[in-house]
Amino acid sequence: KEPPLDTINSYWTPLVDAFLTLWVDGVKFSRTYEYKGGRVVRCAIVVVICDLPAARKIGGFSTYSHRRFCTHCVCVGYDDFNTSRWQRRTATECRVWMEKYKNAPTGAAAKRYFDQSGLRWTEFLRLPYFDVSRMIVVDCMHNLFLGLLRAHFRGILGFRASTTNPPPRPAILISIPEDPDNPLPTKANDTKTLARAIKALQKRRTEHSDMQALWNDIAHIIKPSWVTSLPAEVGGSASGGKLKADQWRVLGTVYMPLTLVRLWSNSDPASVQRQLLDLTMDLVSAVILAASRETSVSTAEAYHRYMLSYRAGLQKLFPDYDCLPNHHMALHITECLLLFGPVHGWWTFPFERLIGTLQRIPTNYRQG
Repeated sequence: KEPPLDTINSYWTPLVDAFLTLWVDGVKFSRTYEYKGGRVVRCAIVVVICDLPAARKIGGFSTYSHRRFCTHCVCVGYDDFNTSRWQRRTATECRVWMEKYKNAPTGAAAKRYFDQSGLRWTEFLRLPYFDVSRMIVVDCMHNLFLGLLRAHFRGILGFRASTTNPPPRPAILISIPEDPDNPLPTKANDTKTLARAIKALQKRRTEHSDMQALWNDIAHIIKPSWVTSLPAEVGGSASGGKLKADQWRVLGTVYMPLTLVRLWSNSDPASVQRQLLDLTMDLVSAVILAASRETSVSTAEAYHRYMLSYRAGLQKLFPDYDCLPNHHMALHITECLLLFGPVHGWWTFPFERLIGTLQRIPTNYRQG
């Protein structure tokens, strides 16, 4: 069980103590290959790489349910994508609020400071160089692959319906509706039933034939051996399985564009399918640029433009869509690209593989 957010600092104290020594005093090596007289080595934490929940614990930030949820700015809510008017968090501002929280005379005062700023004290601020507003990155693996691509595939395109047809049951058909696929009820007219039915109808943005076309492409497209394989019926029945992050990346940047362009590119520009295709390609273009092994200022700016275009298209096509924290945080990846370079140097894939290796070690459910 994870410790509460307001008690987790005790776990960071030994680590921060070590890095404080490494920064202030350094470690003296009596002799190295190049320096026979020895060298003093100093170390610093340059970047913290983790998913959003862990970033909030390490940096002393609030959870995504707080009005000041963001680790990089002080925006309220997830729907605002006008980045020109976002107020950036600064190291000085964060340190002031966190020290207020730490030195609060009462628990009520500390809670009041936290409610105003969304910031708690973190042990990492004992490191004189540490900037919580810049040194905690937005991880692309969780944000783009497991976050936006999955949400778009399931929630926007609607590729999530079960494909298993249940066995027929004997019944007397009293009446047959005009459209058997229409989920709207014919008798129940209460508000809750109608609301659920309308919501179900709105999710029908793709046909079963579209899903079959995607599965056919997955089965027949010849791919290089280094491209991650996908389940045969991804997004369909339970046999499709649960996709891993790299599978979402391959689905979103390889198969989904190929299939949708072939199916919808010749549609009327005003049709839902063509608008969904344009929306999808904005997201796919942004993800491809962000996940590139090389980056530059122009690449980061292009990523930002595509992501803004995706957010604008999402708002236009689905004005009632509830954006997620990932939709907001994705616009901060631009800053991370400019600060730390290509994402391959600071995404969580290596650490997730290490965690998986540790979890597979047989311990017979005993510690130590």
